[in-house]
Order: sequence, then C-alpha cells, then structure tokens
Amino acid sequence: AQARAVLAAAEAAYEQSKRDLERTVIIASFKGRVRKKMVDLGTNLVPGARIADIYATASFEVRLPIADKDIPFLGIPLDGTMLKKNQRPRVKLFASYGTENFQAEGFLLRSESEIDLKTRMISVIATIPIEDSRIALKVGMFVNAEIEGLSYPGVTIVPRNAVKNDMIWVVQEQKLRRKSVEVLRLENDFAFISDGLTKNDRVLITRLSSYVDGMPVRVK
Repeated sequence: AQARAVLAAAEAAYEQSKRDLERTVIIASFKGRVRKKMVDLGTNLVPGARIADIYATASFEVRLPIADKDIPFLGIPLDGTMLKKNQRPRVKLFASYGTENFQAEGFLLRSESEIDLKTRMISVIATIPIEDSRIALKVGMFVNAEIEGLSYPGVTIVPRNAVKNDMIWVVQEQKLRRKSVEVLRLENDFAFISDGLTKNDRVLITRLSSYVDGMPVRVK
C-alpha cells in the first residue's frame, strides 16, 4: 500500500511538472523579434513580471520631429488622436548605411500631443509596412523623411531676396510698381507667394541703387 501511495504521488508530481513546463512557453500575439530579455533559465516569476521587450516586424513606427513653422502645412490635428485612413499623409523615408541607400514608404498615423520644451518641435508618428523583404530599414537607423503636405493652388514661387517686408517690386508697362503680397512660406532661397501677384506680373529680381514707384525701367 505504501509503495502504491509513493507511486501515485510520483505520478501526480510528474503530471504537475508537465503542466508547469507547458505553462513556461510564452507565445507573442504578433510576429516580431525579441529586443531584450529580462529572465534566465530557472528564474521564478510572479504575475505581472516583465520578461522581455518585443517589437513587431510587420511594420515599423518612426518618430519624426517637425519644426513649428512646418506644422500648419501638414493639416493634421495635434491632439494625439489616430488619423482616419483617408486623412493620412504619405511619407517617404530615406536612409543610408555604409555604401548602401535605402528607401521606404508609409503614412502618418498621429501626432504627439506635446511640444518638446528643448527643441520646440512636435513629433508625428509614421508607420512603414514591411511587405517587401528588400526593405532593409533597421531599428535604430537615422532617416530623412518627405511628408506629403497640404495643396495650395495658385502659389507663385519667386527668389527670396525679391521679397522684403511682405512687399515686392514688379514691372508693369515698363514701370516699377510696388505690390503688397502674402507670403505663404519661405524655404531656402525661395518665397512662396499665395496672394498679391497676378498672372502677367513680372517680378523684379535685379538689384537697383534705388526703387521708386512708377520709375521707368528697361526690361531685357
């Protein structure tokens, strides 16, 4: 009887060990990679213990800081809410590693809801689906980004030095005329004019010693 009791106890312990072993297998709910593990073989765990950092490989999320002067041209809310599918601007990412250059495309998901106190920038979050195995972007890479912005019809691009204090000189009927314009944006060596110029205006880009409204000029 004692031997049968010992055998039964051993079988029960064996079954319990099998169940315990089955419970040590942890399967993530998505396809991904382990970035960092916090446990070793034989570690005793308690409920809620952190055991690993895992990231999904079906898509990447990229945090892109945006200067405050560029924010109005995105046309997205800045409260951190998820953008609707038909409101997500397209994004192109460019990266280089060694002698190789990489490119990937995706779209914006949302913005962060706070401005960085040091840089005065707000970040937007882009997602890049990894559907093509040739996309070689890696976690931790630095990237450059092109983000699709709002469309502004009727914008005229002129040399930046042609605009001063929202005023521009044009030639009309061989005479100088000063016009007030609305500058939408200044970028590099160019000014984007959204209002104030007409189709037939000829913008003065030559530097003169003096400028007088109505002064005769010769156009070459």
